[in-house]
Amino acid sequence: MTNNDIATEAAPFLQRIEEIDDELDSEKGAYMATCRTLRSKRKDIFGDAKDAGIAVKPLMAVVKRRRLESKIAGLPTDFDIDESAQYQALATAFAGTPFGDFAAERAAGNGDAVDQLGF
Repeated sequence: MTNNDIATEAAPFLQRIEEIDDELDSEKGAYMATCRTLRSKRKDIFGDAKDAGIAVKPLMAVVKRRRLESKIAGLPTDFDIDESAQYQALATAFAGTPFGDFAAERAAGNGDAVDQLGF
């Protein structure tokens, strides 16, 4: 097979791939525009909180902590029996470390762990 034959056979695939790449670039641009809008709205809300006398750094920390706690709470949901047992053992072993107590509560099946943290 010559280079021209290979190029002729590959040309339709190349064209389809480039079309998809163009679509991806367009979608990325739209996504980024949406993200910019949402970040701006979020910044405005923090500004409103500041105007209401709420310190922004602690509020941001609470937002971040709640997001992390939500992720932690969702970790053991798709484990099989063996993985769940290992998770429980590890969570218990690392209790007392940052978020370790929270993980131990979740491993023990205590669904109110988030509430116990004051959220």
